[in-house]
Amino acid sequence: MWLGRWARARHWLSQTPSGAGRVLDIGCAFGFGTNQVSGARGVTWTVGVEADPEYVLQATRSYKRLPFVRGSAEELPFISGSMDSVTLLDVLEHLANPERALAEARRVLQTGGRLVLSVPHQGVLARLDSLNRYQALRRRQPWLEPLDPSEASAGGEHRHFTRRELETLLGRSFVVERSAITGIGLTEVLHLVLLVLCRGLLRWERSYLALRYLYFTAYLLEDALHVPRAGYHLTMQARAVEG
Repeated sequence: MWLGRWARARHWLSQTPSGAGRVLDIGCAFGFGTNQVSGARGVTWTVGVEADPEYVLQATRSYKRLPFVRGSAEELPFISGSMDSVTLLDVLEHLANPERALAEARRVLQTGGRLVLSVPHQGVLARLDSLNRYQALRRRQPWLEPLDPSEASAGGEHRHFTRRELETLLGRSFVVERSAITGIGLTEVLHLVLLVLCRGLLRWERSYLALRYLYFTAYLLEDALHVPRAGYHLTMQARAVEG
């Protein structure tokens, strides 16, 4: 059982016939996922790209053996066809133009390379999304601290996708090879409580950074549930083809 988007991406990339090769982790935040996917079988080089300069600095300090660069998912600072694998883990839902990000992912991938992406799924409990609920609370209670850059979304909505919507976004440039829908979303209630407690009542960001590991642990446990129609998380692997 491979729990969580990072472990699932690493496992899936390890199963590609020639190994993961050169891996680009787009929207890597503080580098945790980049470090995870760097352990995939056959990796020759791994790099993380992140738009927020503070996160790039934090990732560089935390994972000194890995390179991290500042850049946008919608305008990647890499030459065409330079990557064998690309990961977009919980990134598309934050972007104003996810189509552009997928076009950029295809541009930097060699034909035959693999893309692994994850997004929130439009399941039965999508309305519990903690980031959307917190933003709604902030509109009524503006004294609440804002979300950090990795949590905020262009347009203010943390978007959820159906499997068909994600396949449509991938278009003719990719062939979907596998997908998994996991979790049910109940851990979003825990995350919302942590956000309100730490950014509202305590107003201490360090407390949130420490306590959110409770949410990560609960997320991993819930991820063991595979619920194809009602699930909260959608992970998909696709192969780059000539479009």
